Amino acid sequence: MTTTPEAYVHLGTDETTLTFYYDTLRADRNGITREIGAWTWNFGSSTVLTAVFDASFRDFRPTTTADLFHSIKSLKSIEGLEYLNTSQVTDMGGMFLGCESLAALDLSSFDTSKVTNMHCMFYGCKSLTTLDLSSLDTSQVTGMYSMFNDCQSLTEIRGLD
Repeated sequence: MTTTPEAYVHLGTDETTLTFYYDTLRADRNGITREIGAWTWNFGSSTVLTAVFDASFRDFRPTTTADLFHSIKSLKSIEGLEYLNTSQVTDMGGMFLGCESLAALDLSSFDTSKVTNMHCMFYGCKSLTTLDLSSLDTSQVTGMYSMFNDCQSLTEIRGLD
């Protein structure tokens, strides 16, 4: 049994929920698990409806969230985003790129003070209507091209004053 926590994502046996964990229980989970990294969970991406950040994930400090949900077209909701600690993240490029079914996102818990890349972050989020960016700090960002490209339903962005 592993005694050092590890960050991983778990695809449940029903293949509709991705859950992000940072714990020592990976070997005990039924279903498929993968380590955290860009595009590592493109398995089952056409059936995934929900992503969940477990409370254990708050102790993990990723340096990138680039392509985290890239092209998970069926993804409708993300729960527990407050447990995604972004205080060390420098790259958020393509994080939600191609998430065509997401209707709303609340990123108000994000610490973006170290982020330099937000290229294509919401590109192709065709169903996205509401976006809360009230804590967005872009003081270090050097790239934002196509950040909102093809967000054809977006009617409300909170926090962009």
